[in-house]
Amino acid sequence: MAVILLALYFAVPAHGATVSLSHVHVSLHPGANKPAVYALPSGLRTIYFDYTVAAPYSSDTGQIVVYANGTKGAPVAEATLIFDLSAALYATLQPQTGTFPDGGYCAVLVVDGQPDTDGDRMPIGWTIGKGTLPAPCSKKLGIGSISIHRSHELAGISLVVRDNHRRAVAGASVRLDGHSAGLPHVLSAKTNENGVATFSGLRIMHPGSLTITASKPGYRGGVTSIHLRP
Repeated sequence: MAVILLALYFAVPAHGATVSLSHVHVSLHPGANKPAVYALPSGLRTIYFDYTVAAPYSSDTGQIVVYANGTKGAPVAEATLIFDLSAALYATLQPQTGTFPDGGYCAVLVVDGQPDTDGDRMPIGWTIGKGTLPAPCSKKLGIGSISIHRSHELAGISLVVRDNHRRAVAGASVRLDGHSAGLPHVLSAKTNENGVATFSGLRIMHPGSLTITASKPGYRGGVTSIHLRP
């Protein structure tokens, strides 16, 4: 039986409390420091939701609620969160069906009976097995601030990848396909800490379009295109 750890870090004001959670992390051993993973294997019976209380406040109540394919409907699993201890804690989530069916899921934080969807990274979406990431709880990537630089026969392009809250996204994978403009290969780059990706030394052979796509686990991909001439 596989055991998965989900750790989500962000800050949510809850009256006097601040609940700090992390990005989703997956590990077969709870507490292991692993990179964020949003695609979980089939057959899970237990998910550990890890969180840290930075400012205890005993008057608040909290739950983490898991929904299938969105942020509403009948909960698949839910657990109580403890807000009156300043410590790293976890909640255990187990579905009523015995195992989590393959599909897409959303984790929603509920504070004092009210869903909190304004946190930095909530709600969080992930998939199990062959599921699809639910659109209502996944951030959308956008590609903008495109700058084109030319030097003799070569061109350079820089761009910024942002989420749907206009925040720069670091570590996004960006691909540039310029076959229609004569570029022989699809190029790839990663965004830096400011969400910037740069492509240089592009030899545009004839007028055509460049298709730019951005992707990152936990986000819906973004795509745009620009037209260039030699």
